[in-house]
Amino acid sequence: MPDLERLDPDALYEALAAHRLEVRFLARLPADQEAGPVTAALRERLAVRRREIEELSARQIDMVVELTGQLRADSPEDRLMVLKGVTLYGLGGDPVSLRRSSDVDVIARDPARLLELALKSGYRRFDSGSHLAAFATVESTWRGEVDIHSYYPVTRPGAEAAPRPADHPGHWEHTAGYLVRQIGPDELTGWIAAAHRGPVPAAVNLLRAEVAALIHSSHLHVEALLCVYPIPAATIRLAELATVVDLCALPEFDPALMAELAERYQAGEVLSYVRTLAVALLHRDPFAGHPQLQRLAPVREAFPVDLWWDGLAGFAVDLPWDPEQLVLRDLAMSEVLDSIGAAELVLTDRPAPFSTRRGEDGALSRAVLRRAGTDFEVRGSFRHADGALLIELAVPGGTEQEMTGVSLNFGDHRYEYFYRAAGDLLDEADYSNAGPGSVPAVATAERVDGQDLFRFRVPLAGTGVGQDGDGRITLLAGVRRQEREWGPVRAGAILPLLITVGG
Repeated sequence: MPDLERLDPDALYEALAAHRLEVRFLARLPADQEAGPVTAALRERLAVRRREIEELSARQIDMVVELTGQLRADSPEDRLMVLKGVTLYGLGGDPVSLRRSSDVDVIARDPARLLELALKSGYRRFDSGSHLAAFATVESTWRGEVDIHSYYPVTRPGAEAAPRPADHPGHWEHTAGYLVRQIGPDELTGWIAAAHRGPVPAAVNLLRAEVAALIHSSHLHVEALLCVYPIPAATIRLAELATVVDLCALPEFDPALMAELAERYQAGEVLSYVRTLAVALLHRDPFAGHPQLQRLAPVREAFPVDLWWDGLAGFAVDLPWDPEQLVLRDLAMSEVLDSIGAAELVLTDRPAPFSTRRGEDGALSRAVLRRAGTDFEVRGSFRHADGALLIELAVPGGTEQEMTGVSLNFGDHRYEYFYRAAGDLLDEADYSNAGPGSVPAVATAERVDGQDLFRFRVPLAGTGVGQDGDGRITLLAGVRRQEREWGPVRAGAILPLLITVGG
């Protein structure tokens, strides 16, 4: 990680904001310190941000109080519970723990009824309503944004250990993945905190410290699974990591309950992951003095990463793991592909075919496959024209109950598409680090002769060509056939590609 003394004030501010550390950092500054990047202007900028965070948190608390009252009046047996958000502030009472959050995550036994009540109160729904644990996302112009959950996932590797790609060269029939346990609202209702130290009204149902620590740990773990190539800053946010440490340091923290939760939800992996990060990055052990928890969640040298996380099983692999890269990245995308093993292609203005089937024209030398006896093969072509990468990709279409997903991961630019032939619907998402639409790609999809045919146009600026200084495009492409909506993946392929731009 860079020496903070070498950062200019703007760079330091942006790093603190990315990690949600503005309030914590300002509280640690001596009143008269001005050295290196810590200037009077930076101090004032952080003070303004602190006031904004305090105001945002107050609005979010009011929003939860309002929704809680509406749900209680309508469904007296139900409870709206806050999953993360202001939990540490409410339990511990220290305003230093406040951090910026764009939304509030809540859960209730009847999320559909909670959604209905929110809409009647003037909230607007802006999600597709089909993403696993996130039942719905709603927002109000003056209240803010709420993620309504139906459960919270706890992820761990399956029975098969994550393999090293170097041990499986060429075409690799991959089977290792993850398992997900669900923490549901019925269980959470029994773990509502009995008392608040902070100025969060008793009407707000906060979870006990142990449960909140597990949920934050699970969130940190999944955030990293989503990024085989870390984002430039804050793949994991240090403020959330510090929140776990602080929750475990509260006087009411019960290690026996945390051990029970770890056993019930098979959460040893996520707790070990977060404990390892806390020791490495914060030099704090959240389980210090709790030998049972230290045995359940040992500090480890490495953890599996995922090539394309689907929220259920994924493609678990054993790649080089460095926790500092999750704080501030200086890793090149080409290094990730080198560790996976990549096929090399030359891009010209003429179509260059590619295929996952051995012996065919353009057969790729490297592919990570999960076919499970299906006819799943990926074929297509690359070329460039008018300053853009043009891709055609075809894969056998699934049933009306299935959809085809495509991921184009160029590193700092990442695009995903899901095509449902039954309704001729194509969903698009831009997860680029500079923000959606920063370099817009164009995509079409159709069912032709039993094949799902995709056509993509990605401006070369969106491919990161030359970002590693060698004039190549680094692309980790993924294709999968998945049960609708967001059910098990029936077949898939991960295609690591190093593409040299030719004439």
